[in-house]
Amino acid sequence: MKKIFDIEKLKIKLKDQKINKKNVILCHGVFDLIHYGHLKYLEFAKKLNGCSEKNFLIVSTTADLYVKKGFGRPYFDQNQRLEMLSNIAMIDAVVLSSDASSENIIKNLKPGYYVKGPDYKDNTKDKTGKIYLEKKTVEKYGGKIIYSNTQINSSSKILNNSTNLFSNNQKKILNYL
Repeated sequence: MKKIFDIEKLKIKLKDQKINKKNVILCHGVFDLIHYGHLKYLEFAKKLNGCSEKNFLIVSTTADLYVKKGFGRPYFDQNQRLEMLSNIAMIDAVVLSSDASSENIIKNLKPGYYVKGPDYKDNTKDKTGKIYLEKKTVEKYGGKIIYSNTQINSSSKILNNSTNLFSNNQKKILNYL
């Protein structure tokens, strides 16, 4: 089964899901390096309302152009990230977000639930300020934002700390930049 969709084809697919009374759940992120924290977050989203069979889990990932995580990022390009996500069994559909935030994805898909990780629970800590727009948009279309209670992990930290190519001084300079 093909799980990678463009936005228009996914909108058509969702009509069937809504007819079948499935909850449409959206998770969004860069997903540059899939790690245990991502799996627990996605599992949390898939099991919302206690019944994963009644949930249709969509994961959108940010296009390369809008990934602002530092030098050499994203580590995996958008097509690789889409393919990795599409191979996770609990995910029903994957779509590329061709905008700086998931606001347009939310407008088009109108999910019943928009799930973010626990690091977004305090919206003031979102350096981009996008979470406010996303929350407002999901609520405008009758959806609800939910924050998972899963462990916080960071692909950026993993990637930044795993490289031995640079000295500690060089790493400090790169982190500063």
